[in-house]
Amino acid sequence: MARLRFSGGALILEGVVIKNIPPCTGELLTIRSLKVVPSLRIAGGRPSLALLELNGGTVELNQDSAKEWNITPLLLRLKNRPGGSKNFIQLLSLRETSLKINGHAIPSMEITIRNLATGGSRDATWRIGFTSVQ
Repeated sequence: MARLRFSGGALILEGVVIKNIPPCTGELLTIRSLKVVPSLRIAGGRPSLALLELNGGTVELNQDSAKEWNITPLLLRLKNRPGGSKNFIQLLSLRETSLKINGHAIPSMEITIRNLATGGSRDATWRIGFTSVQ
């Protein structure tokens, strides 16, 4: 992480990089800026964020020669975490985000999800958009 600052009740992280877990190499996720705004209300007794905004992110998903995805070790670690609590995000926003899968890129995606809960939500809504490449 290159920079950490506070602005108007938000925590802003700039230059965030998440590396792949060995044996995978390289970067799984890079983010130009990540803005986190906690919620003043507790949603059903679980931690809550009013806003989680990622700007300028790139997610790189790759398979190795054994056809294992580079994200699998991270997902297994998160799944096997003891005592994981449910979380709620009022607004998740991804702007200028790119997804690369085995070297093929989907550039400039915009994704907005409202009322996202890790345990599921019946009133979640989402919107996704792409910038056309000429």
